Amino acid sequence: MLDPDDVARWFADSRIFGIAQTVGAAIANLKAGSPWYKAGVNSAGNDASMRIAPVLLPNLKSSSVRLWEDTLAVTVITHNDEMAVAASVGFVGLLWESLGRQDASPAPTWWLDTFLRYASAVETGRKYQSNARSGLGFDGTLCQFLEQHVRLCDRPTTIPTFWPTKFPTLGCSLRRGRTDFERMGND
Repeated sequence: MLDPDDVARWFADSRIFGIAQTVGAAIANLKAGSPWYKAGVNSAGNDASMRIAPVLLPNLKSSSVRLWEDTLAVTVITHNDEMAVAASVGFVGLLWESLGRQDASPAPTWWLDTFLRYASAVETGRKYQSNARSGLGFDGTLCQFLEQHVRLCDRPTTIPTFWPTKFPTLGCSLRRGRTDFERMGND
């Protein structure tokens, strides 16, 4: 098991390049003496998910309680927020199952189904509202958002037929044969 105090100390004592505002605030909290489980900021940012994959390394042989404890601890050190935790747990579950798959091409819905199975296990029902400029008018959990707005596509590369009227501030551009979805007007 990772020692959360050691991980927190590493954050506080290391020079981190490309640091985001939330991680910077958590580091300031650690340096001010907050314990690792109180240093994290209430932020649903993606920084925790971006760095969570290495948690798998000591747990490659089997998925145990240790994997999930490590995932939660490493996330909460900087992002003490339900959406950030659910995203990290969902992503780790997805990665762990991907590594054990025998088939190279799972059904298109497998990716979202797998993520949701893990992420929903740690959600408590905290609701989030969409950015007013997005035009979505969403109010719900991360998993509810994914069910309502991502599952609409048969495949990740399918552009829904209602595009762009349903999502007026989301832009889609087809460049070099791939689909890029870019969220416009982030907060």
